[in-house]
Amino acid sequence: MNKYMNDRTKHFPEPSVRYPFYVEQCGLQSCSPSYHITRTLETSNVYVAEYIISGKGTLVLNGLEYHPEAGDFYLLQPGTPHEYYTDPEDPWVKIYVNCYGALCENLVRAYGLSNTVVVQGCDVFHTLEELYQYACEERPTSEVMAHCAGKFTELLALVSSMRLQGKRSTDSEEVNLLCDYMDQNTHRMISIAELCHLIYRSPDYTIKLFKREIGSTPYDYQLMQKMNICKRLLCTTGSSISSIAQTLGYDDPQHFSKLFRKKCGMSPREYRNQFRTSTADHEPWISRPNTAYGKMENKSSKKSE
Repeated sequence: MNKYMNDRTKHFPEPSVRYPFYVEQCGLQSCSPSYHITRTLETSNVYVAEYIISGKGTLVLNGLEYHPEAGDFYLLQPGTPHEYYTDPEDPWVKIYVNCYGALCENLVRAYGLSNTVVVQGCDVFHTLEELYQYACEERPTSEVMAHCAGKFTELLALVSSMRLQGKRSTDSEEVNLLCDYMDQNTHRMISIAELCHLIYRSPDYTIKLFKREIGSTPYDYQLMQKMNICKRLLCTTGSSISSIAQTLGYDDPQHFSKLFRKKCGMSPREYRNQFRTSTADHEPWISRPNTAYGKMENKSSKKSE
């Protein structure tokens, strides 16, 4: 019997005052075989940080599939529609925190995790467990959130450190070198020839190695990073689509818009307008609609997480 079968979850009500960091819910969960969470652009309004204790499953983000399993950590950010579901033959057991507030965004940016999704071999169980323990303390909410904010900071610092040490998502030094190089050059599109030269390998070997370790081709990896940066710029700045395209290495804004639509299901302008509409009626870090938990799809019924 799995020693984590007893789920533990702590929920916090919507606050009546403004907090720079606020936990919506956190806990430890043994997923049912039918566990399936879907968040749309409107309902994806919290930071989701999860560590997989055991089991395996699938995460779909920006048209790319990831397969988090035991020992992996993943981070989902507001404004990024996604879905994730467990392998029914080997369900996830995980520990997690859903949170929001200006501090979250600032910390993610400060630790260079804006483009991070899955980090393999990233053992942050004890940090998340301590955050959960702080959340359960019988103290004033302000004190609880202050303690949890400290642990969340420690969590991101730990993830960032492991990522920089080459444990982003693979133990392959070559693949980590390629990822670092592409992450540092999002202002242009890097050719396969350039990547091959970096690790002194053939194009065929480089593509197969990267896809085996990361789950996508180098081209798709670069495109995913660029789309994530574009989304944040669309939501947080008034920069024109043409200017954003140039920032990401695209001289033709129409071509860039077509790529964005293909990956994200809508044009950059539509994405910006939808984000503005969804946040126009409330402060996103004070008022959270019930749908923020996402949608849990079971074979027999549908209910919130």
